[in-house]
Formats: sequence, structure tokens, C-alpha cells
Amino acid sequence: MDPLLKTLLSPFCVLYGIGLLARDALYRSKLLKSFSFDIPTIGVGNLSTGGTGKTTMIKYLARLLMPDYQCAIMSRGYKRERKGYVAATSDSNFTDIGDEPFELSCALPDAHIAVAESRVQGIPELMIDFPDTEIILLDDIFQHRALKPGLNILLTDFLNPYYEDQLLPSGGLRDFKAAHKRADIIIMTKCPASLNIKEQEIIKQKLKPYPHQEVFFASLQYGLPKPVFSTETIAHEGNACILLSGIAKSLYLKKYLSQKFKLIHQFNFPDHHRFTPSDLEKVNEKLLQFQSELPLILCTSKDAARLKEHEKVIENYGWKLFEIPVEMMIINRKNKFDHLVREFVNKFGAK
Repeated sequence: MDPLLKTLLSPFCVLYGIGLLARDALYRSKLLKSFSFDIPTIGVGNLSTGGTGKTTMIKYLARLLMPDYQCAIMSRGYKRERKGYVAATSDSNFTDIGDEPFELSCALPDAHIAVAESRVQGIPELMIDFPDTEIILLDDIFQHRALKPGLNILLTDFLNPYYEDQLLPSGGLRDFKAAHKRADIIIMTKCPASLNIKEQEIIKQKLKPYPHQEVFFASLQYGLPKPVFSTETIAHEGNACILLSGIAKSLYLKKYLSQKFKLIHQFNFPDHHRFTPSDLEKVNEKLLQFQSELPLILCTSKDAARLKEHEKVIENYGWKLFEIPVEMMIINRKNKFDHLVREFVNKFGAK
């Protein structure tokens, strides 16, 4: 952000901070209550406005625990059209439950998925719909103070850590930096896989963890491109491609694709953007300009969730549309992290 604009917005940061202090005082005085439930709940969240890898972390946790436990995932369902509590079904789409929950439902067909603006009100309904649920994973929960997860995981981005950021609107923080004290585990995400122990220790000092907190580092691991609609085409490294993205931060994906493919153009849309026929027409016009190179159209799984409503249009255009899967990879003490998560669940069951 431009330094002058930051200065002009600084008074609004003060007002935003006063609001945060007032809310915090209400919770500390117990005029506002935080609820917990008699089932293991693991929360994943951040202090910033997005782009730290929450959905990817939820997938990691679900795959870690699903072999032994029936997991349910509850999210807010940002920008969905239906309001209130909604449980995902085989007929659900992103307009019903939001693009990220829909992405999770496609990636984790054996997990129960539900959305609700109020997770405190949504969890009892989830337990009625899915009584076999043994663990609930809570997506984007850190600012939802009405619910206190049994295990609270805080994510922060390697290129934009909370200790270098500022409150909205000058920066991207939704809460004070000191709010990291509510976390049990802090994970710096999107790190270079080569981040060494010395570099990790320097960052850990800047994160200022409390004695009760464990710090881990994670990187993104991109998988082979998967056809969004057709199963007949194959994407090969070195192919010309156009990146179509509507996510919070596409820098990491762009860097990866530039190494693996011939990236000839990128379309950047806002996070959670609902693609329109006009958007697709612009992409197709660019595709035709490079027709001789037979470019692929590449997107994230989150974008693919929103593009599926335009399947017929995309097929008529003849796009070779692929999504790039991404997974979270813990690069330091992975076994320790996995053990902490399993230990929390096991201890809860032993109570």
C-alpha cells in the first residue's frame, strides 16, 4: 500500500482498534460468552484478511484424522447465497455453501461439511444431521470469539507475517498482533521448502510465541494438473498456459507455474469472485490470440469450484481447463505436529 494512503487511513485504524478493545473487554468481563462443546473441536484461522492457507490446512487435518475418526468441517461459507445453517449434500454447489466448503466437499467426500454464520448455533444442528461425527474442524474461526476451540491453530503467511502487518484498513490485520496469544499452535505457511533451522529460529523470535505455544513451518506442495471437466486431455510440463485465478494471493502459484509451464498470461480476479459470461469471453479472446500455441487454462481448485456453473459455456469454447491441486507440507517436526493433534483428540476422548 502507498505510504501516503497508509497515513491517511491511520485514524480509521485507531477507530477499528477501539472496537476490538471494546469487544475484547466484553469477553474478558464475560458479558459476552465463549462456548465450547463436548466433542473435540480444532480451529484454524489467522489474524489477517486471508490468503494464509486455511482451506489447505483443514484438508491436511482431515486427512490426518479421517482414517481413525469421522470428521466434520464447519465453515462460515463466505459469499454463499443461502443463509443460516446449511449441510452439504451431493447436490450442493458453491452458491449454497460457498466456494471453499464446496472445494472441501469435492476433496474430502467422506467428511461431513456444513456452514453457518454462527458456529455456536450451527454445531448442534450439525450433530443432529451427522450424529456419527467424532471431531469438528472449524475453518476461519480465530475472530469468532463466541466459540472456543479445544485446539486453536493460527496461520500466518511467510511473505506477510502478522508481526510486519497493521490493522485494517491501513494493513490486513483483523485483530491485534497480541491476539496470537489465544493460539495453541502457530504455523508460518507458504515458506520456501528449503527454509533452514537457523532461518526458522530467527522467524520464531519475531513471532514471539508464549511458553504454551508450539511453532511450525509449512510450505505449499502443488500437484499434477487435473482436468476440471474432461478426463481425456493431459497437461505436460512446458505447455503454454493462461492462469485464471480469483484467490487472495496468486503469487506463489504464479511462481510455480512459471517454473513448470510457459505462462503467457494471467487473469487476476478478486478473492471469491463469481465468474461471469463476460469474464469468460475475455479469457477466450486471449486464448484465441495464442491459438497457435494451444494453451491450457489453469486455475486453482477453489476457482474450479466456481467455474463449474459455466461448464456448458467452457465446453463450447473448447478450453483445456485444469485445476492445480495444492497440499500443505509441514517442513519442520512434522511428526511432532501430527502427534500434538492426535494427542489432543485422544486426551479429549479419555476425559
